[in-house]
Amino acid sequence: MLKANAKEVSVQALVDRVKFRFSKLAHEQGVVLEFSVDDPDMTIMADETLLEQAVGNLTYNALIHAHGRASVMVFEEGGAFVCRVMDDGHPPGALQMPELADRNYRASLDRGVDGP
Repeated sequence: MLKANAKEVSVQALVDRVKFRFSKLAHEQGVVLEFSVDDPDMTIMADETLLEQAVGNLTYNALIHAHGRASVMVFEEGGAFVCRVMDDGHPPGALQMPELADRNYRASLDRGVDGP
């Protein structure tokens, strides 16, 4: 079981690290990758490693599905931290939606194996 270690995390610094990590891949894929943080001084209580991994996973997924543009927007809404990741690729079909939560199904997509 993974144990979370919550501490105060600078959202801007975390987003900057994700941006640095994926900028080369975005360039190679021909995707314009945009990042925005509404409040550069925003901090949240979170496990920094797990949060960065989650934002990184969402960013990677957007990059591999984008046709030319992907964006990561971070803002506060109603007292909550919101990270909205969008791309201009085709959305998954309605039949795929339940399977996207299944790690084995997602792995088969990464290997190029067709889903149902």
